Amino acid sequence: MLLIYGSKTIIKNSKKEIILNCPNCGRQGSFRLIMSRRAFTLFFIPTFIRWNYHYYLEDQICGARYEISRDLGKEIVRGRQVDIWPQQMRLVQIHKPGTPFVYGRAQHKTCSYCGTPAPFNNKFCTKCGMKFTA
Repeated sequence: MLLIYGSKTIIKNSKKEIILNCPNCGRQGSFRLIMSRRAFTLFFIPTFIRWNYHYYLEDQICGARYEISRDLGKEIVRGRQVDIWPQQMRLVQIHKPGTPFVYGRAQHKTCSYCGTPAPFNNKFCTKCGMKFTA
């Protein structure tokens, strides 16, 4: 009998939006709540066993993403009014809105020829083989 198991990261973009002042750009804007968690998979199907929950707030203007505590994230999901201070937000990554974001890993670079994202330590694109310029 062959049993295939593993784990994967599940990312859920919430429709919840909060108006805050961004510590990165200083402008007041709309922040979107994003939840990330790991799930045990059996035959590539996520099961009910989940762990490693993380909550992020993404600024819709400058694209900065901040990690917030699990308690704050749960309160926002429940629809309760919460006060979030800049001290409660940890800057995770600054990127352009609309580009892929890899949770819990280093930032990536994008191939100028085919547009495939790759880790910063790669010298060549994994899809087309073009050499990354410095």
